[in-house]
Amino acid sequence: MADISLNNINKRFHATTIIPSLDLTVVDGEFIVIVGPSGCGKSTLLRMIAGLEPISGGNLMIGGVRANDLPPQKRNISMVFQSYALFPHLTVEQNISFGPEVRGMDRAETKKRVLRAAEILNLTPYLDRKPSEISGGQRQRVAMGRAIVRDPDVFLFDEPLSNLDAHLRVEMRTEIKRLHSAVKATVLYVTHDQIEAMTLADRIVIMNEGRIEQVGTPLELYDEPVNRFVAGFLGSPSMAFVEGLLHVAEDGAFVELHEGSRIPVRKPAGQKTGCAVEIGIRPDNLQFGEDGPIRLHVEVVEPTGSEVLVYGQVADRPIRCAFRGRPEVSPGDMLCLSAAPDAIHVFDRQSGLRI
Repeated sequence: MADISLNNINKRFHATTIIPSLDLTVVDGEFIVIVGPSGCGKSTLLRMIAGLEPISGGNLMIGGVRANDLPPQKRNISMVFQSYALFPHLTVEQNISFGPEVRGMDRAETKKRVLRAAEILNLTPYLDRKPSEISGGQRQRVAMGRAIVRDPDVFLFDEPLSNLDAHLRVEMRTEIKRLHSAVKATVLYVTHDQIEAMTLADRIVIMNEGRIEQVGTPLELYDEPVNRFVAGFLGSPSMAFVEGLLHVAEDGAFVELHEGSRIPVRKPAGQKTGCAVEIGIRPDNLQFGEDGPIRLHVEVVEPTGSEVLVYGQVADRPIRCAFRGRPEVSPGDMLCLSAAPDAIHVFDRQSGLRI
């Protein structure tokens, strides 16, 4: 196993800078999930670590060894891609054993590793089948099995579940969690799926335009986002934002919306009255209340069984709510809502930083 250190890593394609400067340390055995919008550089970063893309500058250290110029086969890294890339004419066992056999590994050792990988991934009953004879989730397990037999120091996953349907994605998240517990390897996992990030990661890295916005545990990022981007990116349904002016007094603080509503918030340190801000509220933190200062004009209601999702407008801004149970809400209703001051995030409108 190995730790990974990225020091001032940057990537340029001709005159275009994809990653200007990036620093990150991954502890041996840690499960890191990298998330961000399309084009933010997360897959490029993974490919640089794997050796599939050259590093333009900075130092990549794997297990204390500088790896910038090491070829992929010398880095002891296994990568699982979005596509399964299985050989259709080979059985599951032959697909898994292909890599070790090509590298000349002893047959007995290869067989031992294949059986171990199959046991970890619940593939033992399918070893004699062809890829066309197994499900999509099982094919992805075969791709993971090929990675396991190499006994790598680091596993890299590049959106491995994006081709699966919703039900299979849930199953495979569990399989990947089990895999990490079984092999104790260092994992870097790229995804655009926030649920995958929240459920799989020891720590999440949120990227934007080639830069790291914040690194932390899933709950740290969810509860204490450093800026508006992180707050809006993490969470499903996403956080809702409404513009207003911050008013600070000795006994507390509130944000006044342009239509006159006053929303109590935590009293920030060192902020002056009249500061232009945005408040951010998680959909599940909004509650019904006759005296609630937040006036929501309901536009869409989506019952999901365990909860009801409500979409509407507050002060001309879209708001999403998630109510447990089955409240009687219809399009056209005007709801009075409130949220605890500690559950309301306040962001400087100009810088986007959390106040």
